[in-house]
Amino acid sequence: MVRPIELPDLLSKTTLAEKVTQIQKSAPDIAQRNFASELEQKAAEREKKSVPTSKTDEAIIHREKDKKEDKRKKKKKKSDKKGKQQRNIDLKA
Repeated sequence: MVRPIELPDLLSKTTLAEKVTQIQKSAPDIAQRNFASELEQKAAEREKKSVPTSKTDEAIIHREKDKKEDKRKKKKKKSDKKGKQQRNIDLKA
């Protein structure tokens, strides 16, 4: 049987024990919420930061410029060839 002195002591501890069990049950949920909020903060920080352009983009730009220059050179060569052919014709005639 329970002694009379232990009964009030046990009754006073029951509220504390209930609080402890509630905290233990809610701890995983709170930890998950904290983790989710940290992930959201990191994602927001990543969005704010600017991303530097990669060197591959620069290479593509240079390739396009090179292609344009090659086309110009080809046009010059064609016009030079036409001019030489006309000169040759003029010389032969």
